[in-house]
Amino acid sequence: MARTPQRFRPDDRVLEVKSFDRGRFKLRQGTVTECVTKTNKIGARNYHYHVLWDGYSHTQLMIQHRLTPLEK
Repeated sequence: MARTPQRFRPDDRVLEVKSFDRGRFKLRQGTVTECVTKTNKIGARNYHYHVLWDGYSHTQLMIQHRLTPLEK
């Protein structure tokens, strides 16, 4: 089984689907500041990213599958 490659690098712009609210998706966008690889107890690697969301002063650790690239 092939591993999923790391999709984002520092300074990449990303979107996250925040929640589902009355038929509309609320999106927030931010900038990747750091990439982290975590390994679970069976040895599978998961990619996490520290994201600085627009309008916030601190970063949040997000897993790769919750993020999509922002179209330029």
